[in-house]
Amino acid sequence: MHKFYNMMVLTLLLCSLLIVSCGGTDDNQDEPTPTATATVQPESTPTLTPVATNTEIPVSQLIIELLSKSADIECLNYDMVVGDDEVTTTRVWEKGLMQRVETFEGESIDESNLKNITIIDGNSLAMYYIEGSNAIQLPIDPETAETALDPTANILDHNPVITGTGTYRSMLCTIVEYKTPVSEVTMWLWNEYGLPVNVIVTSGDSIATWERRNISFDCAPDSMFELPEGILNDPPS
Repeated sequence: MHKFYNMMVLTLLLCSLLIVSCGGTDDNQDEPTPTATATVQPESTPTLTPVATNTEIPVSQLIIELLSKSADIECLNYDMVVGDDEVTTTRVWEKGLMQRVETFEGESIDESNLKNITIIDGNSLAMYYIEGSNAIQLPIDPETAETALDPTANILDHNPVITGTGTYRSMLCTIVEYKTPVSEVTMWLWNEYGLPVNVIVTSGDSIATWERRNISFDCAPDSMFELPEGILNDPPS
């Protein structure tokens, strides 16, 4: 089953690399792959319409049904912009349990700004630093890899509420809000595919944003999820 990776862990992971649902899909599963592409218009702005929740259907069930729409997505590619005081942009390719993340400094995707490449294959996480042309590979628990970057992971544990519907960069969305012990989260879920496309996390006076742009569903070749030979170093103790 396709699962999408935890925004907070991703932010911490990318921060450690900088210095800033395709998990779980059965590779032998013969499910059709969506071919639609959503192209982001930078000038687009969110519009929000409050919505009255159907009291006959539990909110948790509505959210589960929405998120389940991503179950048949085998491959997912997008640009991701993470920002608080500074903005970091990544290009992400997901295929089954494999993931490739290219991290850039700033909001511009330019090879001259490429800082590092992270590759997850379900059993290991490899961090490849462009400066120095070396990499470190660490073991990772498959279950952790499956959910590590999923902004919807454990969402039902926080009593989420549906606060409205709206359009975000041309995508019709359902807006979900919930609170954790340390933050308040607003998440825009794309109605067509059940994907989070915009997440706002408020913690005290700090506000962090997470956004998917230029989403497509084409499958990258397996070679995209491999590191060049001869660049791995021994993992740190």
